[in-house]
Amino acid sequence: MTTSIYNFSPGPATLPEAVLQKSQQMIAERHPVPLLEIGHRTAYIDELVAAMQHRLRNLLNIPDDYEVLFASGGTRAQYAAVAMNLGYDKNVDYFNTGYWSNYAIAEAKKYIPETKLSVVCAITEEPPLSLPAREDWHLSESAAYRHYVANETFTGFEFFAEEYIDKGCLVADMTSNFLTRPIDIRAHRMIYAGAQKNGGIAGLVYIIIKRDALSEARHPLTPALYDYDKLYETGSRPTTPPVFSWVVAALMLEWIEQQGGVQEMQKRCRQRSALIYNCIDQSSLYVNTVSSRYRSRVNVLFNLPNTELEEKFIAEAEAQGLWGLKGHSQTGGVRASLYNGMSISGVETLVEFMKHFENKV
Repeated sequence: MTTSIYNFSPGPATLPEAVLQKSQQMIAERHPVPLLEIGHRTAYIDELVAAMQHRLRNLLNIPDDYEVLFASGGTRAQYAAVAMNLGYDKNVDYFNTGYWSNYAIAEAKKYIPETKLSVVCAITEEPPLSLPAREDWHLSESAAYRHYVANETFTGFEFFAEEYIDKGCLVADMTSNFLTRPIDIRAHRMIYAGAQKNGGIAGLVYIIIKRDALSEARHPLTPALYDYDKLYETGSRPTTPPVFSWVVAALMLEWIEQQGGVQEMQKRCRQRSALIYNCIDQSSLYVNTVSSRYRSRVNVLFNLPNTELEEKFIAEAEAQGLWGLKGHSQTGGVRASLYNGMSISGVETLVEFMKHFENKV
């Protein structure tokens, strides 16, 4: 069927070939020392950060009263950082849309009393996975922020909270769908996203935060590395950052811009996911358990009738060059991750295999 390798892994994700080639080339360059040795406070890195901020502002139309920051590490650290920086001694709301939402809530409860933390609503436990009707949500009138995970990679559940709430107090973990569509920045107090899905490689977290949020009272035990104001004051360098992760992120932002921006990414994202969902909906073998309203554009999950068939599907797919399709150990099934670096041809190859496999069994 194919001799190419297509990586459908949930992350770190596939990168565009142009970004891979350019990053390999840059490793060999000297500025005047090799890129992997370059200091994070050099003029080269100062210019790189400024260019990244400028490009991200243009791509997402970020207003002037929002800051663009880059944190080291992973998204999980932000679950605690958000609570410590924005939720100290305040009432906060959390949407529970699945695994990562649960993790965020658990971290927040370490720093915010349960009497001040309200769960707005929770995803249904039985398929089709959905959220309660809007009138059944429990929104606090005085919430300092309302946190949500924009896309749950475990279940393939995508939630556009800004379509329902426009008060400017949303805080979003957009790790797995960041840079795949235009965003209503004004609806948010803060947006954060690990780079390793759609905007680079692991080690860097994009942060877009309202400037006045930097001056809010923080939890007294907030570590310096988790303090957003210190992150801003140090030019996103309160400690030595993963410089190469920044370089790849800069290349990804440039590539997205060259391809036509987030509008083009949104178009491709819809095309990729529609190809697989159409195949599933026309199939008697594959089943997706998410309500059509919340089907993820970037993580398409489906099950086969039994584990044996799923394992056979995954093994044969790998033999055909279709990698990373195994679902999470807690959910099982098959998961195709369709981030910005995934080509339409890769998805077409997967759909061709799905049809071939169904006809064979």
